[in-house]
Amino acid sequence: MPTIEVSHQDLCRLVGKNIPLNRLKEEGILFAKGEVDEVKGDLLKIEVKDTNRPDLWSTE
Repeated sequence: MPTIEVSHQDLCRLVGKNIPLNRLKEEGILFAKGEVDEVKGDLLKIEVKDTNRPDLWSTE
């Protein structure tokens, strides 16, 4: 399964809301069929569970 790195700040800017990291880890990424594997500062490593959806493989 692909793993992508996403800036938390960039993601919040694109969504237009400040999403707390704990809420994003627990429920937000699940809507995109993903799971947060690791957090390093502002970077989130997200494992995408649906490999048939390459449009989910970036922050945008």
